[in-house]
Amino acid sequence: AIEEQNKRFVRWFNDGNVDSLISIYREDACLVGRGCGTIAVQQYFNSQVQTGMRFKELVTTTVTVEKSMAVEK
Repeated sequence: AIEEQNKRFVRWFNDGNVDSLISIYREDACLVGRGCGTIAVQQYFNSQVQTGMRFKELVTTTVTVEKSMAVEK
């Protein structure tokens, strides 16, 4: 499931489809150093898409779950 979601992430990011991209994240998701919540996630990815950066692949190396929080690297 994570690998399929990563493929969607790459496609949506590279297409500039931020609305679909943020649907991957929970409403209370946090991006380290960027803030929490849908608006923070949306603003971050809007700014990144505008840089022209593109992904070839996104690979999850670890997923750690502690209590009610999951951290994906």
